[in-house]
Amino acid sequence: MKEFISMFKNYANFRDRTTRKGFWMATLFMGLCMVLVVWLDVLLGLGSVRTTASSVSVSGGVLSGIFGFGIVIPGIAIEVRRLRDAGLPWQNLFYVFIPIAGMIILIVKFCKPSIPENEVPVV
Repeated sequence: MKEFISMFKNYANFRDRTTRKGFWMATLFMGLCMVLVVWLDVLLGLGSVRTTASSVSVSGGVLSGIFGFGIVIPGIAIEVRRLRDAGLPWQNLFYVFIPIAGMIILIVKFCKPSIPENEVPVV
């Protein structure tokens, strides 16, 4: 929870560092919050649930859209700080535009260990 709060306190901080634990805990909490907001959307009638014989599809509504929009900049900032902590340039975020493989590459980079502060490259 404190990592998630820290993510919002440092929402425009692209210069510092974020540890692996801090990044993954904030990401986990962000995902759980998104699930709860979508669930709340569906309960309030703002979202929808569609079922077929083989699957269930849930789509959020207004609240999940607002929450999703609100976490874009803090989410990018924490990703940049995590890459910086691993000694990688922020431009690695562009891997996300490569279908499927790009996200896998990015997750691997987020899992890299931290490097000592005096060895962080200035990018």
